[in-house]
Amino acid sequence: MSKRTSLKDIAKELNISVSTVSRALRNVGEVSEETRRKVKELAESWKYKPDPLALGLLKNKTGYIGVILPDPVNHYFSTVLHGMNIVAQENGYHLLISYSYDQSVNEQKAIDDFVWARAEGLMICPAIDTIDIRKYQQIGGNGIPLVFVERDIPEMDVPAVITDNYKSMQSLMEFLIGCGYRRIALITNLEYYSVGRICYQAYTDVLKKKRIALRKELIIHGNMSISTSVEAARHLLQLTPIPDAVVVTDDCSAMAVMKVFQEEGLSVPDDIAVTGFNDEPFTSYISPPLTTVSRPGYLMGMKAMELLIETIKKSKSTTDCEKIILESDLVIRNSTIRSPERWTR
Repeated sequence: MSKRTSLKDIAKELNISVSTVSRALRNVGEVSEETRRKVKELAESWKYKPDPLALGLLKNKTGYIGVILPDPVNHYFSTVLHGMNIVAQENGYHLLISYSYDQSVNEQKAIDDFVWARAEGLMICPAIDTIDIRKYQQIGGNGIPLVFVERDIPEMDVPAVITDNYKSMQSLMEFLIGCGYRRIALITNLEYYSVGRICYQAYTDVLKKKRIALRKELIIHGNMSISTSVEAARHLLQLTPIPDAVVVTDDCSAMAVMKVFQEEGLSVPDDIAVTGFNDEPFTSYISPPLTTVSRPGYLMGMKAMELLIETIKKSKSTTDCEKIILESDLVIRNSTIRSPERWTR
């Protein structure tokens, strides 16, 4: 047979009930030996295999975990997903994956789909345009364990695994100031739940601590796309004086910014330094190699999935809130290291 064989197909062929076929295959109930033999022989010849989803529904377990991430092409989130998948497979779970593209409307549709598919748990990196958090509260209300990854919702007592982005930006800023940079620009996303907003807070706090004036014209809010980052770089070059360093909270955008500066005849880092965030694979191969922050995406994915599966297996509610905060590393490369003579004022 070309299609998948079902219990109904076997029952129709033998002119018996579906329940009789089911009992015969499971060796339970009152079924004659002759009928049991016929059922098993036909099932074997037709290569019948039980539907795992149907079996899961009978046991109220599907083995599915829903994952919603912002972007399918972002290398950082790819490593997060890889870590999740390794742990899920080791524990017999399968991932249902969707991408929000950082839009709440897409996220809500994915949540609805996963609830309909009876996912046993959900892993979500909240969309940065999130305003109404009731959609997350409804997940817990439906008895489905939820874990946030990379971005947390402080207003909710939901388990989360995040990186200490405040500390990372703090270390980056203190490094730049220690190198002598003073007119430090920031290109970031300032949406409420974005990593960029946390970086902005660290940026302003370090400037205040170091008694360096906060210049609003040096702070540019964008969606971290290549096009908006290019526009931001060109805007900074119109300032007098131009910045002596630019912090970009995304590596791809930082590369685009650096290219604009180089096309305008500026030397990076002798005329202007550039830093990124995430430590994408290309950052060590461009010229000059990019100073950036290396976040533990793979470890984050593993830890988040371990936390979710533990919650599922122990039937813990989302009120059993555990926040895991992972450390990142500052990776110093040539995009911030000036020649000694260029420090002469």
